[in-house]
Amino acid sequence: MSMPNPARLAHHLGPTLALVLLALFVCGCCVPSQTLDPPYPSGLERYAWPTLDGQPPVVIAHRGKSQFFPDNTLIAYQWGAQSGDYVETDIVLTKDGVPICRHDLYLSKTTDVAARPEFADRKRKLGNKTDWFVMDFTLDEIKKLRAVQPVANRDQSHNGQHTVPTLAELFRLMANLRRNSGRDIGVYIEIKQPAAHRRAGMDLTAAIMDVLERHEAEHGPMRVVYQSFDRSEVERLTAITDRPVSWLVSKKIDLDDLPRGIVSLGLKKDLVEIEDGRSILVDAAHAKGLAVNCWTFRQDRPPPGQKGSEIAQYLRAGVDGVICDFPSSGAASREVLAGELPEVQQEKVKPLSQRVREKSPRRFIRSY
Repeated sequence: MSMPNPARLAHHLGPTLALVLLALFVCGCCVPSQTLDPPYPSGLERYAWPTLDGQPPVVIAHRGKSQFFPDNTLIAYQWGAQSGDYVETDIVLTKDGVPICRHDLYLSKTTDVAARPEFADRKRKLGNKTDWFVMDFTLDEIKKLRAVQPVANRDQSHNGQHTVPTLAELFRLMANLRRNSGRDIGVYIEIKQPAAHRRAGMDLTAAIMDVLERHEAEHGPMRVVYQSFDRSEVERLTAITDRPVSWLVSKKIDLDDLPRGIVSLGLKKDLVEIEDGRSILVDAAHAKGLAVNCWTFRQDRPPPGQKGSEIAQYLRAGVDGVICDFPSSGAASREVLAGELPEVQQEKVKPLSQRVREKSPRRFIRSY
């Protein structure tokens, strides 16, 4: 499309209107070619959801589909993305500063490091724990390890088959899934123990942001939410990024004393007491403009008296996101609730493209 001639525009339309049209033309040329669609399946938005913004609650696959696969592995993320709108990952740094996907700073619980004689001398004491610690291993050494299922009563058949992925590998997987499926699966990134990393001379948050920046430069935008239990790091994040930041909380808090700039709370589900279908805490958070995600839902370890109805109860109370080891259960519970909700009544309006064509002065310009 060629640029309109300013002199012709000024002559036929007047200088003021000509400048406005030129500004609109330039802005239109600068609109990004790639946009992020809603993460949830289409059709769900037509219901009147009791969430903060009235949009469908999201299902977040906790460390991937971690009931079947060793958590924080590419196969767990891939399967988790089939049911979840987001996958949740925990990020720590290797000795050479590479962000990798592990839940803990120590390795014995989720890898076979204890069975590797070449790393026997790496076991040491750090604080109150004696173990093998991530920051003592380079990425090349981490890649020699294999992931294991940390929950004893879950499927152990994938133990020893999968490597520990880097954050960059997870981002590439999400980009490939988007291209192949058309679904824009996002990533919740938990920044694990940033203070411990700082004591080791490493900036975990900066390393994560660097990986994300490089990925987006090559593959386009990613839907990312940062979260952490560390209040000071949460406040640091809100000051240096425009991306959503969530504060993870496991104990009772004062809603009048929250980290600055957060958009949501990640609450341990036990904190959300539900009575007569509502939660005072969720309603109070919504009144402050904060979304609420609850963790962690595990269908193989439900609370006493609960079968498959636990997630649905939280969704009925207006929770905005559920973090699940069994993301398919979260998606199924959302479908159940959708069947109970009224549809949103929307005015019938002409498509935006038609309204623009009818009102745009471009039709006066075309012959010039």
